[in-house]
Amino acid sequence: MEKRVEIQRWKEVADSFVDETEVILLKMNKYTAIGLKPLDALHIACAVSLQCQYFLTVDKGILKKATEFPEIKVTNPVNFIIERGN
Repeated sequence: MEKRVEIQRWKEVADSFVDETEVILLKMNKYTAIGLKPLDALHIACAVSLQCQYFLTVDKGILKKATEFPEIKVTNPVNFIIERGN
């Protein structure tokens, strides 16, 4: 029940949603092949599909592979704020 409530809160503030597509699943498989966990790979594939400029994370495993995703800038929130000058 707690997960359901948290997901609903997230949906209320999200400004974009993406449906599962073959392209997203192919990207997800590509990212899992380089060592990402499936859900991490899916999240990045969705962000790329939405043409997001940034993917913010504190996950060290994802950050170590940041250069593997040329379509999107993967960074941590602190570096994002420093880089953006806000």
